[in-house]
Formats: sequence, structure tokens, C-alpha cells
Amino acid sequence: MCALPSVGKALCLTLLCVCTKTRSSANTDVCGNTRTPEFNWGSAAGAPAAYTALDAICKKHTNAKVTSEFILAKLGQLFGTLKTLTHGSGDMIHLGAHSGSQHCDDRAASACADFTKAYPLTSGGTAGNIAWEKHLLAAVEKLKKADHAAQEKQRTEATIKALRGQVELVFNRTAAAKIYATKSPNPVARPPICDSHKSNTTCTKNNCKWKGTNETEGECKPKEGEGAVKAENDEKTTNTTRNTIVINKVPILLL
Repeated sequence: MCALPSVGKALCLTLLCVCTKTRSSANTDVCGNTRTPEFNWGSAAGAPAAYTALDAICKKHTNAKVTSEFILAKLGQLFGTLKTLTHGSGDMIHLGAHSGSQHCDDRAASACADFTKAYPLTSGGTAGNIAWEKHLLAAVEKLKKADHAAQEKQRTEATIKALRGQVELVFNRTAAAKIYATKSPNPVARPPICDSHKSNTTCTKNNCKWKGTNETEGECKPKEGEGAVKAENDEKTTNTTRNTIVINKVPILLL
């Protein structure tokens, strides 16, 4: 069971092969006293119970965020611990403790997983697959795509936000320009005609009265009586209207 393809089906089987013991020859606590569970390497029936004990220990390690970089780093660390054993019957590439036999079997002071079939040692050999490695590499690709999609989403949201800001700026400027265009300009106070003249010549030329000591020192004022004349003219207009009414009524009274 502790050789490919069986050991490559799941990481939990690999862990059982490198960190369990038997009641016969391989009875060494390779993973620490009271921590190495017993497991019959010839049968997978006891695998769940044996793995439960190991899983409780694994969960004590600090959990890290699973990313593509994290998985690749851990795979590199794991495969970096593989060892090559030279034997008269053939070389072996294995993970874990080994006492010198050709296979990862029930041997004293041994607990290993045989990955020899994944690494051909002769020119005519072929490389076998490690199923859990393929699954993890597939997960790496999915995580990379998810990371790329998340980055694209962030860039798109940033672009939309920038465009929205530009649209709002143009809208606000356009609205402000329309409001300014509809407002009437502040009327410029028009000074009185006479008060606008600053010399005797221009003052009197425009039918105003100059009050001053010389040609330019003084004030230009309306001539006296102009206001009264205007009021009188207004009054005449009013009186004319009133007299017309009376005249119109007289013939009616005479009848």
C-alpha cells in the first residue's frame, strides 16, 4: 500500500505511510513517543482511525491562507525531502525513514512512502502520476485564475470610479455654466445726468447748473425748478383727466 500508485491516491495515505507503526517489525515511534499510531500497511481498512490521530496533531499547526504560491511552496518543501536509496535489487526514491531494504514494507525503524515509479531511473522507464500532486496543481491553476479575475475586477472598478468622477465633474460644470448664463447681470447704477459732468463747460452745455469756483472745481447740479416743472406737468396731466371727467358729467346733469 505504501508505494505508487496506492500512495499517490491521497495525501492522507502518504502521511500514514511515513508516520505510523505496526505491532511487528516496524514498531518504532518514528513521529514521536505516544504520537505514532498503529496501522496495518497491508490493508486500508484501519486508515480512517489511524489518520484521525495524525489529523489532530496536524491541526495544531498555524493555519495559513491557501494561495497558489503557498501550495507550490509546500509541494517544493515536500518533494525536497525525497531520498534515493541504492540497493542491489534496484534503487528506490522514497519519503520518510528507511532502514535499508528495497521497499517500504514492514521493516524495523522504517516508515516510508515509495515514489520510485514517479521518477524513472532508467532510459526506458516512464514516469507515473502522483494523483494528489495533480489535484493540487489543478487547484493552483484555479487559484491563479481566481486571483487574476479579482485583480481585473479591481481594475475595472477603479476605471469605472474614475470615469464616474469625470462625468460628474463635466455635469457639474455644465450645470453651473447654465445657471450663470440665465442670471441677469448686475445692473450698473447710472448716475444722474448732471452729476456726471465734471467741468463747467460740459455741465452748462447739457442744460445743468455749475456750482464751483473755476472750470473744474465744483459740482454740476440740475437747474432749480426742473423738478417742480416735472411735478407740475404731472399734475396737469392728472387735472386734465379729472376735468375731463367733470365735463363729461355736466351734460348729463343738465338733461
